Amino acid sequence: MSDDNKQAAVSLLNRYRIPLIEDDVFGALGLENPRPVVARSFDRSDNVLLCSSFSKTISPGLRLGWIAPGKHLNEVIRQKFLENLSTGSIAQQAMVEFLDGNRFRRTTQTAAGIYANRLRRMRESVLDSFPPGTTCTSPKGGFFLWVELPARYDSLELFRLAARESISLSPGRLFSRGNTYKNCIRLSCGKIEEERVEAAIRGLANVVHKC
Repeated sequence: MSDDNKQAAVSLLNRYRIPLIEDDVFGALGLENPRPVVARSFDRSDNVLLCSSFSKTISPGLRLGWIAPGKHLNEVIRQKFLENLSTGSIAQQAMVEFLDGNRFRRTTQTAAGIYANRLRRMRESVLDSFPPGTTCTSPKGGFFLWVELPARYDSLELFRLAARESISLSPGRLFSRGNTYKNCIRLSCGKIEEERVEAAIRGLANVVHKC
């Protein structure tokens, strides 16, 4: 969203006293400099709950995140207590020490560059090997690629066929409350080495052509 639209959205929600949960989980893996501002920066009513996760940026095994809940602090504490009482103190203390200095920034920017190279090769491979009419996003960070196949394709069926070949993807319907994005898939480059991207996409392309 543009900054103007973020500001307008925050203002509208504040007017009707509707909280905004802003999930900035991949913000630290962006390639833009300066990075886009968060919607919370336009909040004058303490009504935006800004949250993120170190599990997506530093290490999946940490299972740690953070939240700046604004005026909803007490409710967030109550919900946290009801869900799992507390989070392991050793992992939290390790992250506190890691955040001291500039290590977080250096680590995430290095990771962002690695993911960017993988995504570039993945996008090129998809457009080269998938059926004509396939389109892809051009991500400005993170490690996901959104792919839109021609309308005749069913991503749920593609998901099933790909699973038989030990290929993982997310069918587009997962990202809709309705039956939209039927012909779309989301691919991740988070766990695949750059030199293996083309071969992996060719394997998926073979499944697509069978679908």
